[in-house]
Amino acid sequence: MKRTTIRERWTATARNRLRVELAGLAFATRHGHSPEEYAGEVWGRGARGWMGKPDPTPLEYLHKEAAALANFYPWVKASALRAATGHAELLMSEGCLAGWGDDRWAIATSLGLSRQDVCRYCSEAFRVWGEQMDLKVSITPLSDGTCLLSAAGEE
Repeated sequence: MKRTTIRERWTATARNRLRVELAGLAFATRHGHSPEEYAGEVWGRGARGWMGKPDPTPLEYLHKEAAALANFYPWVKASALRAATGHAELLMSEGCLAGWGDDRWAIATSLGLSRQDVCRYCSEAFRVWGEQMDLKVSITPLSDGTCLLSAAGEE
């Protein structure tokens, strides 16, 4: 019997969690709901409790997101790009929230989801999550396969 390492078990857990999340999205879209509607339902509450405070700075928020990414998306690398008063950016490389590895879209595709479906869901999820903390949060897929996560204080 092959022994697995903790990292291998955690990676398998992360992939299964991702599969459940994307399966929910696939179910919702098959039943006439938009990716944005589903994201609002899943991510429309709980951000302040998760953050531990109602009004984090953009940098505080992105630090917490980077820690969550390290746990739930173990192969995705998160690195800070810029931070200024009221604005911060984080670059996600070597995968995205749809997956990681040789074919980051494999799980989504196997569930009948397109890249556009997942990107719309992801974008709205970050938007509604940030809104709860009075932050303007957006994620932008870049042409090199990375994603830029930005957070700014509401004006």
